[in-house]
Amino acid sequence: MILGLTLVSLNLQRMVELFIVYVFLFFERQSMKMMILKNLIAHRESNKLTAIIFSLTLGSIIFVVVAANLQIQTLTGTTSWGNIQFSVNPNTDTKDTTSIMTPLVIDPVL
Repeated sequence: MILGLTLVSLNLQRMVELFIVYVFLFFERQSMKMMILKNLIAHRESNKLTAIIFSLTLGSIIFVVVAANLQIQTLTGTTSWGNIQFSVNPNTDTKDTTSIMTPLVIDPVL
């Protein structure tokens, strides 16, 4: 998923560059805008490499943080899926699988 979003961002890079130049530099002369756009075109390969590295790094960091939060939430004992909350008791016997996760609150479905 991270690689797919990176490829999408690479395909949209030129349109985003144009949008940023025309929206944030509306007060500049046309010659200055053209110079900036030509500079972006001249450095497209290095900009592309930088964008790939940045997006993959940021995606990896977000993935690690979400996975760590999920592990911490699981080990602390309370996890909720929708309207059902489970309490994990780490002191239970591993052979008895019926008491490992017991529902705390169950809303009736009508």
